[in-house]
Amino acid sequence: MDKSWKIDVKGLELFRFDCDGNCYRMPHEKNGRIYGLRLIKMQYPSRWILNGKPYSKIQLKGKLIKVDEPIILNKEEGMPF
Repeated sequence: MDKSWKIDVKGLELFRFDCDGNCYRMPHEKNGRIYGLRLIKMQYPSRWILNGKPYSKIQLKGKLIKVDEPIILNKEEGMPF
């Protein structure tokens, strides 16, 4: 994946979209725990639940900013998962 889009909404800084329109929560640390990359599936007809609130494609369309950071989905050699 060459590019990704971040969401310019307060509280949604950890979420990114890839070129195929998939939504991901980026790796982060919270309360001493480390969370990995996670695919966010649509819950309602064309809506994602992001931080407990539903967002549609129309709501997020004008809030996307293109960034040059690719979303890397590769796992390291020799790791079971």
